[in-house]
Parts: sequence; C-alpha cells; structure tokens
Amino acid sequence: CCPEKKSNVQRKFKKNESKRKTYAMERNSSDSDTDSDWSYNLNSLNLEVNKIEKKSGWSIVGKIENVKIKFKVDSGSQVNVIPLRIFKQMNINHDELKRSNLRLSAYNNNKLKIEGKITLMTEFKHITKKVEYIIIDTSDKPILGLETCEKLKIIKKLEELKVDKIEKLKSKEEVVKQFKKVFSGVGKFPGKPYSIKLKENAVPVTYSPRRVPKHLQKRLKEHLDRLEKDKIISKAEGPCLWQHPLVIIEKDSNNLRICLDTRNLNEQIVDDKFQIPTQEEIFDDLCNKQFFSILDLKEGFYQIAIDEESAEVCSIATPYGRYKFHRLPFGVKICAEVFQKKNTELFGDIEGVKIYIDDIIVAGSSKQEHDEILMKVLKRAQESKITFNEKKFKFCQEKIKILGSIISKDGIAIDPNRIKAINEMPEPNDRKALLRFLGIVKYVAKFVPNLSSETAPLRNLTREGEPWKWMQLHSDCVNKIKKLLTNSPVLAHYNEKLPVTIQTDACNEGLGCVLLQNNRPIAFASRSLTKTEQKYAIIEKEMLGTCFALERFHYYVYGRIVDIQTDHKPLISIVKQDFSKVPSRLQRMRLKLMKYNFNLSYLPGKQMMIADALSRAFIPGHTKSDPEMDYVIHSLINRTMSQENYEKFVDSTRTDPTLKAVTSYVQSGWPNKVTGEIGRYEKLKEYLAVRENLLFYQDRIVLPQAERKYLLSKLHEGHMGTEKTRSKARKLFFWPGMSVDINKFIASCQICQEHRVQNAREPMVLQEIPSRPWSKLGMDILEFQSKSYLVVIDYLSRWIEFERVSHKSTDNVIKVCQTLFARFGFPDEIVCDNNPFGSKQFKEYLSKNAVTLTTSSPNYAQGHALAETGVKIVKTMFRKCVKTGQNPNVHLLHYRNTEIPSIGYSPSQIMLGRWLKDGLHHKESDLMISAVPIDKVRSQSMTAKMHQKQHYDRGTKDLPKVEKSDPVLYRHKNSWCRGKVVREAHTPRSWLLEGQNEKLYRKNRRDFIGIKLNNNDETYINHGTQNCPTSPPRSYELRDRNKLTSPKRFGVIKYKEADLF
Repeated sequence: CCPEKKSNVQRKFKKNESKRKTYAMERNSSDSDTDSDWSYNLNSLNLEVNKIEKKSGWSIVGKIENVKIKFKVDSGSQVNVIPLRIFKQMNINHDELKRSNLRLSAYNNNKLKIEGKITLMTEFKHITKKVEYIIIDTSDKPILGLETCEKLKIIKKLEELKVDKIEKLKSKEEVVKQFKKVFSGVGKFPGKPYSIKLKENAVPVTYSPRRVPKHLQKRLKEHLDRLEKDKIISKAEGPCLWQHPLVIIEKDSNNLRICLDTRNLNEQIVDDKFQIPTQEEIFDDLCNKQFFSILDLKEGFYQIAIDEESAEVCSIATPYGRYKFHRLPFGVKICAEVFQKKNTELFGDIEGVKIYIDDIIVAGSSKQEHDEILMKVLKRAQESKITFNEKKFKFCQEKIKILGSIISKDGIAIDPNRIKAINEMPEPNDRKALLRFLGIVKYVAKFVPNLSSETAPLRNLTREGEPWKWMQLHSDCVNKIKKLLTNSPVLAHYNEKLPVTIQTDACNEGLGCVLLQNNRPIAFASRSLTKTEQKYAIIEKEMLGTCFALERFHYYVYGRIVDIQTDHKPLISIVKQDFSKVPSRLQRMRLKLMKYNFNLSYLPGKQMMIADALSRAFIPGHTKSDPEMDYVIHSLINRTMSQENYEKFVDSTRTDPTLKAVTSYVQSGWPNKVTGEIGRYEKLKEYLAVRENLLFYQDRIVLPQAERKYLLSKLHEGHMGTEKTRSKARKLFFWPGMSVDINKFIASCQICQEHRVQNAREPMVLQEIPSRPWSKLGMDILEFQSKSYLVVIDYLSRWIEFERVSHKSTDNVIKVCQTLFARFGFPDEIVCDNNPFGSKQFKEYLSKNAVTLTTSSPNYAQGHALAETGVKIVKTMFRKCVKTGQNPNVHLLHYRNTEIPSIGYSPSQIMLGRWLKDGLHHKESDLMISAVPIDKVRSQSMTAKMHQKQHYDRGTKDLPKVEKSDPVLYRHKNSWCRGKVVREAHTPRSWLLEGQNEKLYRKNRRDFIGIKLNNNDETYINHGTQNCPTSPPRSYELRDRNKLTSPKRFGVIKYKEADLF
C-alpha cells in the first residue's frame, strides 16, 4: 500500500480500538477460531488491498487444487484474494469456507465484502504450498500477496537476487563437471505423478510369465533388484487384472534392457492431447540466434512418475513374481505428449528456451546470453532433480539440425540430409538402373509441368535395340532432374496438420526411404548395408529398413501416427506377432520401434518407385554396424562352439551342393525359378541369412546333409521320445523335413520300439445287435474264492446265467453248456476268450450244433467286452453275498427283474416276455407273457452304444495300415519281438503274425507296430543289428565355460551357454 493510505488506516484503527477489544472478549468465550482470526486482524489491519485499474500489471498463471488460475502479483498486499465468481467455478464445497474478521478496503476507501476464508493447495511451476485465501465479492482478478509470492519463489528478496557474475562457459566437459548431478543417475519430474487414463470399455489382459533362458536368470534378478532399489519398479503381491509379458534384450555381455510388451496396453489408453509446437513456432523463436545448445533427458521415460492406479496397469510377469512400474514404461504411446507437457511446465517460462518433446533447445544472441540461459536451465534441473544425457548434450553450437532444417545466425536452410540421397545418388550404369531413376521422375511428374521433355535423352537410352552409351548429355540431364527433385514444387515443406506416410524398401546392398505428405516428398534417405547386414535374411533387411526410416525421420514422426508402406508382406505379421516368438535380431529391431506409433501396410513394389530406386542407388560410404546386432551374431555362433567345430560346419556347408547354391542365392539374390531341393529353401527365403559363413534359418543353423546322420544319433542318444527330440532339435538346428527325419529315425530305433508304450486306443467297433434273445452269448470263466464259475450273458437282453464248474476243462464247460442249452436252446454265436473255449473239442461241439464261435485276440479283453462285464456283475454279487450272508441267486433274481435304464425293459421282460415274481407286489398282468417290441429294444440299445462310442472315441486314433509281409514288432510276454505280417484274422483288428522262430501268433492291432527298414542307411534298422550307432564317424567337441579344450560327450549338438550348467 502507499504511505498516504497507510496513515489513514492507522487513524481508523486507533479510533475504533476500544470497540474491537470489547468485541474480541465477547467472542473469545464462544469461538476460539474467530478469536485467532481477530488476533491476526489486530496486527494486519494497517494494510489494504490495492486495486489496479487500467494497468497491465504483473500476471502469472498458477494452479489452485489443479485448476489453472491467472493471478495479479501485488507485492504491496499481505493477503491473497479470490473473487467470489471465480471461487464458485472451482467446484469447491462452500461449506469449507470459514468466517473471517478481516476488514478490507480498496484504494478509494470503499469497504470490500468478505465472504470468508479458505486454505487451498497452490502450485506455481514446480513448487506447491498451502495458501490461505480471502473470498471477496468483486469483479477483479485473483491477487497473490507478497508473503505467498515469496513462498512460491515468484518474488525474491534483494539479498537473494545477488548472482555471481557468470563467466563464459568454455567447454561441454566444464559444464558437465560443474553440474555433475544433473548428468548422472536417473532423475524424476517434480509434482504429482502422472495418471494413465484408460478407455471406459478397456479390457484387462493377463499373461503368464515367459520362460527366461538360464544364462539370463541371474542377471535378470540383479537388474530387477537394481530397478527396485531405484524405486522405478516394486514387487507386487496378490491378484491383478493387468499383467504384461516381460521383454528382455541383451545389450551386451553385461547389460540388460527390460520393458513390457505395450501392444495391448496402447490399444486401451486414452490419448492425452497436449499441443506440441509447430515447425514455424520453433523456427520463429530460434532465427537469428548465434549460439545453441540441446539437452536430452537421460532415460526420459523413467523420469516421469506414475500414480498407483497406473502402476497396477503397468505390471509385468517375471519368473520372480509380478512387478509394477512406478515410472512411465518404455513404449507407451502417450510418451511424446507427456514429455512436452512436463518439460514445458518446468522449463517453458525461461526466455530463450524452446521445447520439442524431449529436446530442450537453448538459444542466445550472444555467448553471454546463451550461457546465462543455459545456467538457468541447468540450475532449474538441479533444483528439480532432473537429469540429462551427457552423450546427447550438444553444447554451444553455431548451428543445429532440427525438423529437417539447419538453424543458424544466417537463418533457416534445408538440412542437406533431406535431399542427400537424391543429390549423391550414383549415375545409372545400366538400363535397369536408368529405368529405376526414371521411375522416380514418373512419380513426381504431376508436380512439374513439361518434365517429360527434360527426360527425353534418358528415355531414348531405354528403347529396345538402342545401344548403351552414356554421355555428358545424359549426366547433365540427370543433374538437372536432381535439382528439380530437391526444390519446389516437388520437394514440399513439412506440415504438422497433414498425415505422414513413409515408403521404405531394402535390397541386397542398400536401404531407401522417402517421407511423403499428400504424395509429395518431404525428405529422402538412403544408405548402404554393412558387410554383416548384407548377410541378413530378407525379412531382417526389410525390418532394418523400417528402423532406419523412423530413426532418420525421427523429428517428423515422433509423437504422431505414421503410415509406413512396405512391399514385403511377411513383415506385417512379424510386427503383430508375439514378441517372445520373434527371432532375437528382429526382437532388437522391434524394440527400437516401440517408441513410435505407426501402422504398417502393404504396397506393391511397382508403386514404390522412389524408395526402390534409393535402396538400389544408395549413397556409397562407410556405415557403422550396430553393436547390438553384432552381439546377436556373436551369441548365436561363438558363445559355445569351439573353433574346430565351427570350421567343420563351414567346410560341410561349402561342400554341400544344395547349401552352397542356397548360400549364393541368399547373398546375391534368388533366380525367378528354382526346382528340386533348393525349391524347399526358396519358400523360406525371407528367414534365411548367412552369418560368418554359416547358413541360418531364423536363429537356427541349417545343417548340411553330411552332418545329419550323426546329429540324429546324438539327438537320440538318450532315447527320448519323438516330441522331446524334435523340441530339442528345433532350438538348435534346421533343415527341410527335419521333423519327418526325426520321426523315421525314432520309429526305426529297436531299443525304443522294444520299450515303447502300447499303441494308442483305436475307435470303438460297434457290435451288431442280435434280432432275438439268446441268439448271441458272451462266455467267460469267473474265479472267486478258489472256485470256478461259467458266466453267460445274452447280448440282447443282458440275461445272466452262472454255473459252478469243478475245474476249467473243456468237458466241464460243455456239461454246463448242455444244461443251459437244454433250458433255452442253442444260440447262433458265442463270443469268448481262448482259454478254455479255444480248444478243438469245444469248437467241434458248437460246430455240430450250428453255433459259431468267435474268440478274441490273446490278451485282448476288449474283444469279448460283454462277457467281461457279465463276470464283473456276478463277482460283485458274490462279494456282497459274502458280507450279507445271502444266497447269490436272490441277487440274480433281482438283477433279472430290474429295468435296464438305457433300454426301458428288464432282462426278464426281453428274455421271457414277462416279469418274474420276486416277492414284491406285481399286477397279475405283469406276470403274464407279453411280447416285447424287439425293434424298439434294438434301437434303444444301439442309441446307448452310440453314446458310449462317442465318449470312448475321445483321444483315439486309427493305427497305420499294415500289409502282408510287413516287418513288425509285437508284444509277447511283456516284451517286443520281431516278426512279420502273415494275414488278417477272421475277427476285427486281429492279425496272424510270424515270429522269428517261425511260429504263428494271433495279435490284436494294438499289440504290434509296423517298422521301416533301410539296409542302405546305417542309421536305420538292419535285421539283427543295433539300430542307433554309438560310435560317431567323426569327433566333435564343445567349448566348456572353464576348460575350453575339454571334449564334450554331447558331440556336434550346439547348446546355449546356460544349457551347459
């Protein structure tokens, strides 16, 4: 307040002092809070709030309870004011207002109406404080008083403003040394943690932990512990809705990089829109500056804290439990907007600073001004505990490259790299190269009138029959067209409002890409492939081309959706594939793409004229290879294979005619048509690569023909089953038909076949339902308490008879049968096993009475399953009678008189046509003979059997067919014996086999297996010889971690390092 007004207030205060003291004493007994206010008022009523009218004043933008408010800064006021109209818009409960005894007046001595007071959280820049506000019914703007301005560091006292004279910063090293903390460790943005917002219909995803290779497990645990110590992640307990797959990348022999697979998460996140400055906004502020520096956040993602709800969404599944990120994970699609927002809030108010996503650009008109601005940025970062990347720190440069342009004191110029690919494109050296160059011209012809006249000399050279003779005329024409391509109207300026498209292509020796908007070129890029990259698989080159394009055009595409067009269809599926199933080198490339938001689509190569021409006419020069990609090759070949083995593999590959040709095609290009064995490789050409003179399919060595026999024996050395052996081989090696060869090899292994489990169950064969009772019977012998019984069951009615036999002789069985047949007559067919029913005497007895005997295969109870069922029923009766002391015939009577649920009739009804009197009450009509509808009984029986078959057939399969004289192994007395097929027996799935002792054996199909013999191949069975050779034709050794020269018994098999422990 001004001194004149201050004296007026003091006079008013003295005049009313006695009244106020009396009022205060009255209020003291009833309201302690008001008394406190009154005490404050006595000491502060000598001040007034100044109302500033028709003056611009000093305004700042702060936040009250996260609501942006524009304040007037009044250093003469000791209270903070919020107008009532603004307070009502802040959605704060008015009940929280407290009574205030302050009496305030404006500059004209008019009293201001006070509605109350309230304490609210107030934030300015990175500082947050509790501030008390007076709510006044006025039309003025909110006011911040002196004390609050000092707390929020809006105003500093004079003694605090004494700044040592800034000496000129001489070098980058000096700056880094002075601000050591700013360039070391991982910082964290101040303020409230960021909250990731999900769509209302977001569907949580949960993945189980992926298996981690043994050699990575210890390092992974150490890395997780380190991140947990730095409070970047924490161990999570209990159930969860979100759990993402863990992605692990080996950067080198010691370092790991972990992140989560964000594909599912990005689909569910709500975009957080924050305005990113346009090209013009950045260029306008940086033009005519003389000195520039660029700062880049160190591990920027980890410097943005996220709240607890977001941490639950960003959790990863590891072998050591679930962890959740407390910092923004790598690859989340909103990162660009979040970076822009956080950096703008922290550094945006510093004059001479421009922010583009995660880059902080410092610009000064003089060295002194530049250094002062840079010092402010670094001090702000130090106070806020933000860290920068020392390697990416560009200090005090006279020109910088940004957004495809070069900015310097002389103004703005096009970055030569935008058009370098065109300007330095080699001249065409043959007709094909010239046609590719003219393809670019054709693409941009619509932007340049009369361009066809400029290309006439070049087109003349492409005519059929025209001899190739390159002259100065043609060179001048090419140079003129290059100038047209790299200037308006062909080359357009980048426009943030237009969609961005990238076309990318890769060939054997180079990469090419073009950035387009509305089909007009914005920038071109190409580069040669290193010798290592030239040996990549086709799909790896195409993925490398995509990485190159996005990284080269980073400033144009980061933080926005980009459409990428490729002429390689398999690349689209690789980008969508589960991360863990992608080959290791492609994993590393995909990790580089995670920070970009792009859609990949297919465009035929004929329509990608610019990218195709640039990839084949790339800028010659030395390209540095990616050390991470080189490490992949090292880990695949040199980690566990000795030099001797490596040389043998290389030698076998060179001498293998097929692999020699395939290797040549992979390196030089495939012909239009290939046949034979090479054709099998041509179908896989996208995944074939040559690495250090070895042919690879994805991450597996393609094994030469000469090594396959011995490898099969070594793979099967432990006599594992087919699935385990195939799984083992697939981790290490590949050749077309490898699975078939492994199956054949194991199928021909006598040791495995002799100790193999029984064949799989075959589908059930349905028995024909008899047309009348007692037509078809099942018979078997029951042994119970050292006594023998003949059990007979009828196939139609399920009627059971059992009779005691003194011993299991054919004579005794025939005597019992005579009694039963005298009672019910002879049946048409009897189904039973072979003992004692297979005797010649029993067969003759039945044959004389026109009864067919069907015996099951030896040791195959399912062949007479109903007879076995009858035995089980009777045996259960006997056991119960032993416990109850009842006569078994009582149980038998009730069994015969009980309805069969699946048929709807009892055995007595079907067999005798009536119910049996069993001591229960029956109607007289039930005991009378009444014909049962046999067709209905048969139909319902067949329905029940069909349901039975449907259930039984689950997990069954038809066994391979066998022919006469086929070699087989058959089960005999718990072992497998060699034999051959003689003929099929009269019963279903029953065969006669001849053993090596020339005896005939009857076997069910489940009890023998067919085998394959190849007398010309020592790895397969030969009669009477060992099937799996144990002495290798050549010696191999593996590198041991501690003893590199010690031979390994595992022979040629290449194991990963961890597998040797």
